Amino acid sequence: MNRWANKFFVFLLAPLCLLAQPAGMLQKKNELESRKKALQQEIADFNRQLESTKKNKRLSMTQLVQLNKKIEKRKELIATINRELSITGKAIDNNVKDINDLSVQISQLKKQYAKMVSSDYLMRYGNSGWAFLVSAKDLNQGVKRAVWMKQISDERMAQARLIDQKTQQLSLQVKSLEARRADQALLLDEKEKEKEVLDKEKDQQQETLSKLQKKEKDIKKQIRKKQDEAQKLNLAIMRIIDDEIRKARDEAASATRKKSDKTKNNKGKETHAEKSSKNSTPAKESADKKESLSTIELLNISPESQQLSANFETNRHRLPWPVASGSVISSFGEHEHPLLKGIKIKNNGVNIIPGRDNRTQSVFDGEITGIVSIPGAGKAVIIRHGEYLTVYGNLSEVYVSKGERVKARQNLGLVMNNEENKPELHFELWRGTQTLDPQEWLIRK
Repeated sequence: MNRWANKFFVFLLAPLCLLAQPAGMLQKKNELESRKKALQQEIADFNRQLESTKKNKRLSMTQLVQLNKKIEKRKELIATINRELSITGKAIDNNVKDINDLSVQISQLKKQYAKMVSSDYLMRYGNSGWAFLVSAKDLNQGVKRAVWMKQISDERMAQARLIDQKTQQLSLQVKSLEARRADQALLLDEKEKEKEVLDKEKDQQQETLSKLQKKEKDIKKQIRKKQDEAQKLNLAIMRIIDDEIRKARDEAASATRKKSDKTKNNKGKETHAEKSSKNSTPAKESADKKESLSTIELLNISPESQQLSANFETNRHRLPWPVASGSVISSFGEHEHPLLKGIKIKNNGVNIIPGRDNRTQSVFDGEITGIVSIPGAGKAVIIRHGEYLTVYGNLSEVYVSKGERVKARQNLGLVMNNEENKPELHFELWRGTQTLDPQEWLIRK
């Protein structure tokens, strides 16, 4: 293969490099677009809920929390737009580089084509290929010249096709650059609009804070009430866990006794001393072992419970939400009160304002292990999923009964209104006696 063919293949492979670069960027941009749509939907939900709250004509902590959450989502939305702008900017830089590279390549190809056209045999014989062939000294030289002429002709055609291909690529890159610059302009415009809305929301937030600070005494009273309700629910859950552990120990002890009795019957020919030695020791060791088992091991003592726990764990980050739609207004763990400085709120789960459907649903298959009533805080349904428990609190109505087996997404009851006349679900997730952050397990919205 001569020097023209080598250059031809180098230029032929170049577009593959150009096309491979944007693939990762495109995927990331699609992910950001998806996240942006989800954030816009969450902001729309908060707007709808705030409109509903305003209709009550009563300023409330719920309104402030919803406003705070909306501002958080708005900031995240702006950050997402910034990331999109960054990716678009890199894509534009790549476009410009590709356009420059292609322009250089086309220029080089045209120069090479001009050289091929003005090759030695054309310089000496013009456009007459026959003259070049006839001037051969012998037949062998004539054949070689014919082959060489054919090769030159093929390479010229290939070079012409490559120039055409590169020109088309250049045209596509120019169009892509124009589209990305238009996309960048739209994103910048979107970002500016979101920043304007954010500034207005911050003003509204400050105004709401100022008005609510005048109601500090009532708000502190509400905090004490909620803490008291949370403590009562926590004690009820711990009692249910204790009952489950007691039941598991009883079942383990019963199984040990049955095994011991069977061993005695099968070894009736042994001496009394041998029987005492062989029967009492395993029974005692087994009983001691059951006493030393952890809470989780006791809750997982049956094969069915073990399987249920394993299935539950497999679905981490994929569990459905306990309401068809809604927004979290109080997250898991200890955090500062949104209004009162120096006061920390501890939440064993999450509090959710449901959307249009005020019913709550099971997040996974399981068994209703308890239904408790808390004065002033409605009812709570507790479902066991092997070593895991899910708790659905602040219900006005319950559709299930203790001992009933339920499926994922099965309706459990109706969410009760809070003191601000808004439905508010309290949802918890436990593993043994340890509380977990439910949002780490639920599917991300």
